Parts: sequence; C-alpha cells; structure tokens
Amino acid sequence: MPDLKLSANESETLKVFYFADTISKKSSLLNPQYTALFDSINLIKSRFGDSAKTIVISDFNDNYSFLPFKSYDFIYPVIPQSDYSNPVFSLLDVKYPDIVQSGEVEQAEVKIYSKKNEDIFVKVYQNNSLILEKKENIKRGLQSLTIPLFIEKEGFHSLRFDISSRNEVQSFSRIIQAVPQFYRIMFICGRPSPEYVFLKRFIEKIKWIRADYFLLKSSEEKIKDVDLTKYSGLILMDIKDSHFQSLSTIEKAIIKKIPIFYETGLCKYHEIKNILGLFTNHIYNEEFKEKKFIFNNQELLVKTSLASKEIIQEISENIKIFFGFETWRWGFSREFGDFSVNLFEEFWQNQINFLIKSKSKNIILEKLNYVIGEQNPLNTNATGIFFLQTNGQKIPFLVYTNLSEINLKEVNIEAAKKYNSNITFLNQIKEISTFINEIRGQKKVVQTEILEINFRKSIISILIMIISIVLFFFSRDYLEIKG
Repeated sequence: MPDLKLSANESETLKVFYFADTISKKSSLLNPQYTALFDSINLIKSRFGDSAKTIVISDFNDNYSFLPFKSYDFIYPVIPQSDYSNPVFSLLDVKYPDIVQSGEVEQAEVKIYSKKNEDIFVKVYQNNSLILEKKENIKRGLQSLTIPLFIEKEGFHSLRFDISSRNEVQSFSRIIQAVPQFYRIMFICGRPSPEYVFLKRFIEKIKWIRADYFLLKSSEEKIKDVDLTKYSGLILMDIKDSHFQSLSTIEKAIIKKIPIFYETGLCKYHEIKNILGLFTNHIYNEEFKEKKFIFNNQELLVKTSLASKEIIQEISENIKIFFGFETWRWGFSREFGDFSVNLFEEFWQNQINFLIKSKSKNIILEKLNYVIGEQNPLNTNATGIFFLQTNGQKIPFLVYTNLSEINLKEVNIEAAKKYNSNITFLNQIKEISTFINEIRGQKKVVQTEILEINFRKSIISILIMIISIVLFFFSRDYLEIKG
C-alpha cells in the first residue's frame, strides 16, 4: 500500500471526489449499488476542462453511465490491486458467528479462490495467541474450508485467520463474544402492535437467546398444542382468557416453575380474569390512564388498563406481571441511531434476565463486525477495531474491508487502456506526493501528511467502491482534484 501523504499546502489545493451513481465530496451521499464511472469522468472534464489532469483509481467496471464512453487526454488510470496478475490464491471471507457459546465447538467457514491446486497453511489466533494450525490442500477455483474452533473463556475476543502459501500470507479478522449458554424463550402476543415489533427486534439482537414467536392475528385464533415447559422463560403480552383453548397450557408451565413475564397490555380485567387467577388471588378494577413509573431513577409515563398500586409486580420468584403497555416509546430514539442509554432496552433486558435467571448487564450490539460503509455504532468510515463506551462498559467492534470485492473482482483492463495505455497499480505508488508531482511534471517532492483512501461497501458483488483523484491546474495557480 502506498504512503498516501500530502503536505498542508498540497492538501489545500486538492479536492476529493468519490463516485458511484454520480460524484460527490462525501461518500455517504452516493448509492453504492451503481458505478457510473464514464459519466463521472465526463462531469469532471466538463467542469474543469479537457486539459485537467485526472487520476482515476478504479477497477474500470461501469454499470450505470447514460452517456457512451468518451476518450480524453490527461487521464491516468490506477488499478486498486497489488498487480494485475492476482496472487495464486485469494482469501475472500470468513463466516463465524458474532456470538458463540463458550466451551462449545463452532465451525468457521473460510472462503478461498485459487488459481491452481496447492497446499496452504491455516493459522488461527485468539487475542494474538495461536490456537489452531493446520495444512489444507485446495483445488483450483472457489471453495470453502471448514475449521472447528473452541472458545473456552467467556467475554470478547479477537480472532485472526492467517492463510499462507509459500510466498504470501493473507489475513482476516473478527471480533466475537463468548457467552455461557444459549436460552430458549417463547414470546406469545395477542395482537399485532408496535410493542410486539420493537420487543421482537430487541430479542433478536440477543444472540444467546433462541426465541419462538406466536402472534395471534385475530380474536378467533387459539393457542393450542404448545408445550411451554420446554422453554427457559415465557413472555405473554396482550393475552386474553379466550386466546387459550385450555389454561392448562399455562398451568403446566407454572407447575414446572418456568419463569413467566406477563404484560397485560390493553386487556380489560374481565378478559384476563382467569389468567390472572393462575398467578394471584387479587381482584383488579379497570382503569385506563397514564401513570408515572420509576425505572432506573428515571420517571417514565406508562399506559395502563388496570388499577394496580404498582405498575410491575413480582408475584413470585418465577412470575412477574406488568400492568402497562407501549414501552416501545421509551426507546424510540434508538431507531434513529442514538446509542446513548436506551430505557426500553434496559427495561426489557432486566425482564429477560429475570426469565433466564441471569444477572448480566451486558450492553447488546446488533452485531460486532461491520463491512466498511455499513452503518456502525460510531458511524466511522475507517477500518479497524473500535470501542463503544456506554453505561460504564467498553464494547469492541470491528470495521473491515470486504475482501471478496477486491480480491475476486475482475479488472476491466481494456476500459482503462482506452483512456491511457500506461496503467499504474496501487502498490507501485510508494508516496502519493511523488506520484502527483510526476503527473504534474514537477521535480520537487514535498513533505507529506496522512491521507486515507476508503472503499465503501458495495451491495452488488460485482462492484467495488471507486475513488477518483482529479488533478488540474490553471496557468500559474493550479487546482488539484482527487476523487
């Protein structure tokens, strides 16, 4: 990789354009499904003139341009690969769960493309310590290797997969979390609602929970032939007496001491009298109103349909009743990327901990590994390991480059040669300043500062994100553009 550095003066005269469906100074404004390379070059030339010296870093595959190809002078193609003759093999991807159960074997799937039959060596490192080493014989073409991994210790771990042949090593990293065990939960809801949608979405984030869902879509639908005793815990929401063909379904779970969390929701007392009778002898009056509810020292408003002194009651060590609904409103801001304290998630994390008898207060991330360009907790466009600090916890996550888009992508070398037969490969550029000055025709080499080139995630497998660098000048004072 070249030393992509520029001096302060050079940075001031350099403008950066990214392009996909069009050109922009911000990659976030582009649609990565499309690559309008030819139109983007036409636009740059029309804006800055045919004599503008233009460096284009691209694979030169175009799938979206409206105007036909037009040849220009002063186009300098740069191919974003080590060289045009790709290495003998390419490591494309490693599939491994973000959440695994400690002490259990989980299979990693390593995707490789090879130009020939050969022997390779696989090394796996956990937190920089070698945990597995093996030799594999791979065939010509695309294939997957299955590697069993055993993670003994709970917590967060970094994994690195090194794949090597005689002359080269290629690596792929992941962040994982090992949890003590997986739990099964049944979530039964009596009607479609935002409460059901938000809670289901939250439960699906908890990778150590295996949940089954039963949503009744009409008042005539019945719950029958469901064995609730095989679950670690039950969530009942907006469930009425009439929803059960027989209340013995719940009674069996109570006898087996299966933890139950019951949210009464919009139900009136006479509609759930028999269900409540399984849990408590107390008689409740109907009372539709908003009440104040204190949770984690925060005063919240909750809607309720029953008159109860306490909004949430722990009837026994295995049964809780919540006389309210619309808790989803407490976490509404999280849907817009707010990763601060989320009372909806904290509330339901407490209830799930009650169901599985866990004291865990782990902050839950939807995932721990993100392709560059994908929305992540810190919205960074850089690659590497980052940490989300919230509620006193430090949660690691990884942003990585999609290797399959780089290593498996075929370069349209003929399209690049139409612009200029003199093609440069990215690894041939030792210093960006030297390369730019050679394009300018100047001899002076300036001191440099770091400039990163980032590739965004492409939704379609045939695309890679392209950066074009456009350099141009006017008489004595020139302007340089890189995109």
